[in-house]
Amino acid sequence: MRVERGVIVICTGGGGFPVVSQEDGFHADILLLLTDVEAVYVNFGEPDARGIASIGAGTLRPEDFAKGSTGPKIEAAKQFAGSKGRRAAIGRLEDAMAILSEAAGTTVQQGNDLARYRTSKLDTSPIDQKGQSFAAK
Repeated sequence: MRVERGVIVICTGGGGFPVVSQEDGFHADILLLLTDVEAVYVNFGEPDARGIASIGAGTLRPEDFAKGSTGPKIEAAKQFAGSKGRRAAIGRLEDAMAILSEAAGTTVQQGNDLARYRTSKLDTSPIDQKGQSFAAK
């Protein structure tokens, strides 16, 4: 991801996300919330945990997730994707390119779509510049 491609990166480490309001003239098409977990999970840490591949912003309930961890990420994704047809995604830093192509992580889009779950553990193979796994070729 580079400036030449029109990508602006705003980042911070542990303790919160930078805040920029629309009134500041900032416009973004996608919000990536990069963390150390592959995706947003229902029943995280439990034997029946399932990774969410995609879900509508109107379906998400931040209060259903850990308050100091996933909850704030869900709230930010929901607010960002809840209007203007934008999307947000949550996943691991090393999967950023795959997340952009929706091959990894959790994508949140406008609407009330029910969750689509990943059928298996996420592919963590190295990815090429198109976001496709080398293992898939």
